[in-house]
This record gives sequence, C-alpha cells and structure tokens, in this order.
Amino acid sequence: MLGAANEFDLHYRLRPLLRQIAAERLYGLRGVDLDRDPERAKDLLGDELWEVVRPDRKVGRRAGPGLPAAELAGACRALGAAVTIEQLAAKSEEILVELEARDRREA
Repeated sequence: MLGAANEFDLHYRLRPLLRQIAAERLYGLRGVDLDRDPERAKDLLGDELWEVVRPDRKVGRRAGPGLPAAELAGACRALGAAVTIEQLAAKSEEILVELEARDRREA
C-alpha cells in the first residue's frame, strides 16, 4: 500500500493527497486554514495526522518506514471518514501513474 511502503512514498506521494483532503475538510467544515492556522488545525486533526500533514514536515530517510496501515486507517477516520483506505490507495496509484507518465515525457 502506497505510504506504508517507505518514507519517500509517504512524504511525496501520499502526504500531498492527505494534505489536500485535510485542508478541504478543515476549511469546509470548520473554516480553518491548514497552513494559516496550524495550532487550530492540529487541535482538530489530532497529533498523529498532524505529524503527516503539517506544513513544515521534513522528509525522513528515503528508505525509512512509511505509515503503518493502522495509522493510515486512523488518519482516514480523523478526516471524518471522508475517504476509505481503498479509495486513498486507488487515488495514490492514479497519481503515481500520472507522475511516471510526466517523467517519461520530460526525459
């Protein structure tokens, strides 16, 4: 599962999707901007999800561990079950295919 594989997948492939979903949910339901009101966003998202979507998150070791499936499920629940793990995995794969196609065009 993308994001569970390693830190690279989590940070560069799964994290942008989680950030987008979190930003939309926070602003749509609570009027909170993920980047402009980080303290309020952290309170609403919880510590585990915040550590993944925080604006200043640094990527760890490329081959380091990703996000365990149980934590990914918790992240989905924290987002108000707006998305299932299966939907997230499908969207992640779609994004990966688009990135690979772009890389081939640019090469």
